[in-house]
Amino acid sequence: MKKHALTLAIIASAATSLSATADQASLPGGTASSQISHAAVVDSLNQGIDLSRLSTEPGVHIVPLEQSAFRGALANAIRQEIDAQANQGSYAPASGAVPDLRASLRGASPASGRTRMRMDDPTYPTLELARPHLRYEPASVAGTSLATAALQDVATGGQVASGRWSGVTRTWEVAGLGVVQLDESEFRETGGSITVIKEWLNADVSGYPATLKTMRVASGNTLVSVAWATDTTSYRLDLQPLDPAALRVNEKILLELANGIGK
Repeated sequence: MKKHALTLAIIASAATSLSATADQASLPGGTASSQISHAAVVDSLNQGIDLSRLSTEPGVHIVPLEQSAFRGALANAIRQEIDAQANQGSYAPASGAVPDLRASLRGASPASGRTRMRMDDPTYPTLELARPHLRYEPASVAGTSLATAALQDVATGGQVASGRWSGVTRTWEVAGLGVVQLDESEFRETGGSITVIKEWLNADVSGYPATLKTMRVASGNTLVSVAWATDTTSYRLDLQPLDPAALRVNEKILLELANGIGK
């Protein structure tokens, strides 16, 4: 997945990707800031986002929703989603749609040597083949169920310099659980800044504050996510579960999986 766009309010379905130069992964409950174009500023103000309230200082910044870049109807939608997650264990996105992890994959021709292939980003059948094209070492999944799960694809993304990318997305089919996708992006090298909404922080991953949430609609379509950021890299782990109704169980399994990454 490309990260050439500034992604705002990832946790809120009302969020919109705005044209800008950025190098951060999608971080639920947060925003990423870098060099922002004038057009993006104007567009964002029209959508309830005040980019002037985003910190440009490198690193991760945690702020209350009322002090964040979100305002008006968008801020209210985010608040409603936070409340629904806390009280009901899931929330319905304002857009009425839940992202489908399987939709980002498609079968490839036998000649390609890949079982799956993305439509837009450089894609590889294994992490070993992708690693030379990355500017950092991706997080290890050894010791987790992902280590033995069927890897569907590995897509590089983010910002590229001298042929090396700042981010990578890996997708697995985990038997008995569903489709799991790990998206990560190294942001320290470019002085990236990430702002996280304090009220969305409801979990812990390896000592880092995290956002754990379940997006679910009436049809049953469900996406469970946990996201966190270290001082160098942002992570998002998504699950399209085989059993959408098992809300607490899915979140527990995903959180345990996240805590095993990078060990």
